[in-house]
Amino acid sequence: MGAVSALDPWVLDVAAALGIPATDVPADLRAGLLDLTREIEELIGPSAGPMTGLLLGVAVGRGIAPSGAVETIRSVLVSHRDQHAPASTEPLEPAPGADTSVPLARDAATTDDRSH
Repeated sequence: MGAVSALDPWVLDVAAALGIPATDVPADLRAGLLDLTREIEELIGPSAGPMTGLLLGVAVGRGIAPSGAVETIRSVLVSHRDQHAPASTEPLEPAPGADTSVPLARDAATTDDRSH
C-alpha cells in the first residue's frame, strides 16, 4: 500500500487547499476508500460513489473518525448486498417441453385484435 498512485498528488493538493494536513488523509485510508467506492459504484451505480464520499465527509465533520465512517459505510454495503443478492446464481432453465418462444409485440397486438 505504500505505492504512490496517480491520484495522490490531486488528493494532497486538494487537502492542502482545504487546509487539511496530509497526515489526516493517510495512504491506507485513501486506498480503503477507493476500494470501497469501487464496490459501491459496481453494486449501486456510478453516482453512489461521490454521494457516499459526501456523506462520509459530513460524518467526519460531525466528529466520526474517518476510519470508523469507512467501516460503517462498508457495513451498510455488505448489508445492502446481502439483502439484494439474487436467490441463486444458477441460470434459470425452462421446464422440459416449455414453450420458450417469445411473441413479438406486433404479434400480441394482432392476436388481441382478433379476439375482440
